[in-house]
Amino acid sequence: MKDFLHGAPSAKSSGEANSHFNAKVPGSAASTVDIRAWWFSCFRVLLQADGNLPKFFRSFFRKPVTSGDQSTASLWPMPLPYPAALKATGGISDVEQGDKAFQLAVNFAVLLLNWLHLRRPATVPAEVCLGRPLSKVQWRSVRVMEQTMEACRTASPVSAVDMGRTASKIEDFEEALNRLKAFEEVAAENLLGGYQHGRSSKHGFAPGLRKAPAGEILGALTGNAPLTAKPIVSDRLEFRGVPAFNPSPFLDSKGREVFERPIQCALRPEESVVEPPPVKIHCSLGEKMKLLRKLDDCSRLGMVPESEVLVGYQAGLFCVGKDLTHDRLIFDSRPFNTLEVPLGRWVRAMSSAMPLLDIQLEPGEQCRVSGTDLRDFYYGFLINDERLARNSLVGPVDPKQFRGFKCHRPELEDHQFCYLCLRTLAMGDAQAVELAQTAHLGLLVQAGLLDDKNLLTMDMSVPRERFFGGVVIDDLVFFEIFWLMLRNEMLLVSVVRA
Repeated sequence: MKDFLHGAPSAKSSGEANSHFNAKVPGSAASTVDIRAWWFSCFRVLLQADGNLPKFFRSFFRKPVTSGDQSTASLWPMPLPYPAALKATGGISDVEQGDKAFQLAVNFAVLLLNWLHLRRPATVPAEVCLGRPLSKVQWRSVRVMEQTMEACRTASPVSAVDMGRTASKIEDFEEALNRLKAFEEVAAENLLGGYQHGRSSKHGFAPGLRKAPAGEILGALTGNAPLTAKPIVSDRLEFRGVPAFNPSPFLDSKGREVFERPIQCALRPEESVVEPPPVKIHCSLGEKMKLLRKLDDCSRLGMVPESEVLVGYQAGLFCVGKDLTHDRLIFDSRPFNTLEVPLGRWVRAMSSAMPLLDIQLEPGEQCRVSGTDLRDFYYGFLINDERLARNSLVGPVDPKQFRGFKCHRPELEDHQFCYLCLRTLAMGDAQAVELAQTAHLGLLVQAGLLDDKNLLTMDMSVPRERFFGGVVIDDLVFFEIFWLMLRNEMLLVSVVRA
């Protein structure tokens, strides 16, 4: 059996993959994920575990009591379709490695389905031991399974660069897992007198499905929980153009009222039952001034007198990772959000992938998909003076200190204190998602591209039209179903005419 137990092919470490980054940025230490490496290792990892599933897999290798090449009469359980893939081989090409990894993935899926079908036993039936042939019905099922698993064959390695904003989360998860592993090793050493990873013991930690209680709490790991909010580094922020999109013509009456009169539509402070939480602009004083200058240069900074704002309900600012070179600025509007009730109307019109499962294509039909997104959608919104006052930032300022800024006006110096404000619709506003979704959808409806017959939403079945589409805030996707033969004829005619 030892020739069936092999490890994963050597993969380039995350340090090598990200060596072109000179400075440590959030997410740059996230390990590269290669699905093929997992499939090469999955059975080895399984055999290091305890429980019925590893025993079930080991029993595939026993010699059947009766010999023969007859397949089983029923669909399940079935033999592993690719027994040769479990044997260790060297010197194979990248293409052959990809095929072998996919065969291991299919084997693993069949193993799990067999185990679940038989109600999680420790031994496999003799008629499906390794090397037994599959019936035609079983092979048809395997082919269908392979179609649904095609991404396991074609997926490329995912590096920290490819992960985008998720890279910093993966980095935090990996750090937490490493600390838990270190804690487990120390705990096992102190409690059991030794630590052997993956070795079962009568006194060891029972993993997976078990009836035993979880045990006693021995302590807690020190340290802070991973935070999504990051300090602001202004050089990692990028704003394109100036706010120029007026959404009012594309909003319904209620949405337009909330967008244009946010303070009047909000609760009065004495009506709120929630105290506004403390917020701050999450950066050093030097970074704060660089940020304010950058916002002012692109007309996204405003200034209003203290008399126009609700004092005590100002917003903070922080960043979240966007990719390895850029961050996204978040408007921490939790204080004013306590005075607002989100509309929750047109957000239900967001698209979802779930209805797409109902699409049934006839033989000869094809569905083409095209999608795009509006970059920095929220920061392109043009707002009025009342929403500018609603977007006031925490901390009053002396207007004289901001002479030379575009947002400064001489008459503001008549006031002792003023408030700087974000001059756009920003992520963090309780109404931002509703307003952005409504405006994007309203624009497409008024342009005649979408209506109630071809709109794809999360709460309705897939449209019956052959051309349909949907919106998810700043993302847009369209689908078109057509006859492939007709399309080819049209292409041929266009080529002949040309």
